[in-house]
Order: sequence, then structure tokens, then C-alpha cells
Amino acid sequence: MKKEKFIYDKKRLVWIGQFHDLQKSGTSHPPRVTLGTSDECEYKATKRGPVRRSESELIKWLSVLYDEKLREYETKQEAIESIARGKLADGPLIQGLMQNWIDDDVQPSSKPGTVNEYRRTCTLFLDICGNFRIRKFRKQHANKFQNGLTGLDLSDSSVRKHQTQLQVFLNWSFTEEHLDKPVRIKKIKVSHRGPEIYSAAELKILQATIETALKSNPNSYQKRCIKNHLRAFMLARHSVLRNGEILNLPLRHLLLDETLIRVSAVTEIDWSTKTRQERFVPMNPELHEFLKIDMQGRQSQEKWFLDNGKGGQAFSTNSQLTQALRRHKKRCGLDRVGLKPLQSLRSTGITSMLANGGKMDFVMKIAGHSNPQTTLNHYVRSENFDLQDTVNLLSN
Repeated sequence: MKKEKFIYDKKRLVWIGQFHDLQKSGTSHPPRVTLGTSDECEYKATKRGPVRRSESELIKWLSVLYDEKLREYETKQEAIESIARGKLADGPLIQGLMQNWIDDDVQPSSKPGTVNEYRRTCTLFLDICGNFRIRKFRKQHANKFQNGLTGLDLSDSSVRKHQTQLQVFLNWSFTEEHLDKPVRIKKIKVSHRGPEIYSAAELKILQATIETALKSNPNSYQKRCIKNHLRAFMLARHSVLRNGEILNLPLRHLLLDETLIRVSAVTEIDWSTKTRQERFVPMNPELHEFLKIDMQGRQSQEKWFLDNGKGGQAFSTNSQLTQALRRHKKRCGLDRVGLKPLQSLRSTGITSMLANGGKMDFVMKIAGHSNPQTTLNHYVRSENFDLQDTVNLLSN
């Protein structure tokens, strides 16, 4: 079959050039370019006006146009291939690679909350540093990420957490050979102080603020939300449960007759405790009375301690619950640095039990600590104890 360099498209009234030497295997036809319209190719300009070219003149003119278009096409293809080679050398785009990391490495082996934390780190990095190819990662990107996180008013510990999770991603990228060498991020330094605790007066103020908001709000939806805020406050205050333990607590785990709270895995949402150990936390009289009254006002379809009123969870993440309590804390003026909405309630309870003679082993069991160093390092702080009472023990 004869390979024609030029073909005429009768529908479009244009001459087409075909580059047979550049045809790739598996393609139905060679690369094609438009050489010109029929008028542009078949007629030449003269002083007396357009004159039709003879057949030999047309072939010569088409050959000139063909050579010009071939050079243009080859130059363009070389540029495209050069860019492709550069992209290949620089590795895949970081956004797609992060998604692969989440799907293939993080999600199969992590709890949903952990997956969300890693996904949040990826989103923050892309928002701050942009989407670029993995092998172009430089020290400046790590610095930009840290500065961007700090600019979001995150605590130093939160900034370090996101830096650590980004480091996990970079380590994975190296093991998967997307990076030529390991990348190490210089993380922000964090002073390892435990969280601030509430005074007895501040606890009363915060509880009263939430209760007042509950009574004064006429909107039924907002009233239900504030009721959940009060429930979370009471459970963190009187049973020192973690945020996630409160968030994912089914009503069936409130054992009112035994005055116990069962803290264990919840299979229907694929959630488990931090230590993966079941424990039972006793209810003190104040919490027990609150829960009895609270249960009497529940709807039959409610399933969760923090329920949306229809049998669903009221909050999807720990941060949503924390933000809700933070608004109440700010409203009553408790904005001291380090005083956290829920974590400080847990710290207050643990510190109070220890300061009032609670045995370390028992406090650890209630708090769900498997290592005494966790309790000692983060909760036993001298400024939270009355040192005068301690030194008085030396008196006769």
C-alpha cells in the first residue's frame, strides 16, 4: 500500500501532511498536521491576483509546507518528551503519592481516628506547601510547613505531631523508592509539661456556663447540642475518660445498676480503646445521679452517650467535640494558656485523686494507663499540689 505524504480532506477543504516515519507501533495512522486550506495551497499570489498552481507546483509547495511542519512537530515532541523525562526523574506528584500511602499503608493497619489524623496532616501540607513532585522535596518545604502550622495558632505539640506524621510519610516514600535518600525533618521543640488543670472554682464556673446556655437557648437543635456538651463535661470531669472514649461510648456501656462505665471496643464502628484493654470505671455519686436523670430524658432511638437524637453519633471527630467545649470555656473567661477543654478536665481529675491520697495503681486503672511513667510524667506536677501539706509530714 502506497504511503501518501499528502491527502486532501474534502469535507474540511484542507491539505493534510502525514509523517509516516514518525508513526508508532500500534497506532492506526501516522501523525497528521494541517498544511493549509485548499485556497492557500492551490493558489499563489501574483501582482494580477491569485493564480492556480500547476500540479507539479502544488507538489513542490506542499513539500515546502510539509518540511516546515515536520520540523515544528519534531521540536514540539522533543519538548514534550523532555518534560516527561524530567517528571519521571522527579518522581510522582506528592498529592497522589500521599493518597496511595493512606490507602495502601495507613488505612489497613490503623484505627479510623488515626487515619483521619494522617489525612489531616496531608491536607495541611498540601494547603501550605502546594502539590509538587516528591523528589523536589527540600529543607525549605519542611520549614514552610512548620511556619504555616504555627501561623494556624496550633500548639507546639500539635505542630510536632503533624511534623512527625509527615516524617512517617517521607520514610514510606523512601522505602517505596520514590526518594533517592532518606529525608529528615527538624521538628519543633516541645516542653514536656503536662496540661494545666482547673481549680475547683473554675470547674463550677464552666459547668454553670454550660447549664445556663442549655436553659436559656430556645432552639431545640442547639439545646440538644449543648446537652451533649454538658454530658461530655460531666464524664471527663468525674470519670477522667479520654476524648475518644467519650465520643464513642454506647449507652449500653453505662451500667447504672452496677454504677460502672464499661470502656471497651465498639465493633459496629470499628473503634477500640487506646491501650486495647477493656476496663470498668466506677461512677461517683454526682455522676451517677446525673446519668440517671439524663437517661430518663432520652429518646427510644438513641444509642450513643453523645447522640444526635436519631441513633447516630453527635460528633464525627475528637476535634469537633473539643471545639464545642472550647467555646464554653472562652465564654466564661477561662482562656489561660495550656488550659484545654477536655484534656485538662481529665488531668484535673487524675491530679485530684492523687493529691487526695488515691493510690497510684488504682488511679492508673481508672485512667487507663498501662505505664506508671505516663501518670508520673504528665500528671504529677509539683505546682498542682500543696507542698506545705507535704513538708508538714516531717513535723513531730
